Amino acid sequence: MWLIKQIARMFCGHGDDVLPPPSGVVDYVQAKKLLNNATVGGVYINAITVQDTNSMLPVFDAGDLILITKDFEHCELTVGDIIIYQGHGTTIIHRIIEINETPDGGRVYTCKGDANGGKDPYYILDEHIIWLFTGVIHCRKEI
Repeated sequence: MWLIKQIARMFCGHGDDVLPPPSGVVDYVQAKKLLNNATVGGVYINAITVQDTNSMLPVFDAGDLILITKDFEHCELTVGDIIIYQGHGTTIIHRIIEINETPDGGRVYTCKGDANGGKDPYYILDEHIIWLFTGVIHCRKEI
């Protein structure tokens, strides 16, 4: 998990140190070929394209490639991590803003899109989380 968090900080940072995305930094096709199904420091990384929802601005925007991994332990997730989870029939990419323990020892996560006014309207359990965000490659938007 330490390596994953270092990769995330290397690409985009967390919290207040996130910089607005630059325009036209990397060619999308070249980045996708290079980064899809890659292994970085023994950690499997995949690259997917961000859809046009604007909920996570300024961290990433439509057309950017986000780097994600399944190589993480749920018990190591912390407030500030960005996760990809299944919620009510859709896949959502948002930041964890609160973690609470359940009576049976599980965890319940509250998430929010950075650009959204309020938190997500439902709680997320470990089994809903499918990927952990590790970084972003800002791409030219001709995709």
